[in-house]
Amino acid sequence: CPGLDCPSVPNPAAVPIDPNAVPLLGLIPLPNNGSSLYTAAPVTPTNWREELVRVDHNLNDKMRLMFRYAHDSWATVTPVPLWTNGTSFPTIQTNFVGRQPLWWRVLQQVPRPRC
Repeated sequence: CPGLDCPSVPNPAAVPIDPNAVPLLGLIPLPNNGSSLYTAAPVTPTNWREELVRVDHNLNDKMRLMFRYAHDSWATVTPVPLWTNGTSFPTIQTNFVGRQPLWWRVLQQVPRPRC
């Protein structure tokens, strides 16, 4: 226990553990990077979906109508809290979900010379 918040005892492993906390110890992973550090690189997939539709229509020889729709959606889970520096222990996950529908409508008048 090399940190400043460690108790000043000759053998930190001899610090008594509350019996109520013993079942929780199995949920905490053992160090895998040296004697006191835990390093993880979990896989966090992102599911992405996009729909695009466009319709063009000539109303007559001088008027055109265009309609476009785009819809993006995504979902991902980050193993650490989203607005941190990324070095905290992966305990509180962030479920990041988004949707972005976009609509465009354009009516265009095209000037044409008379013949």
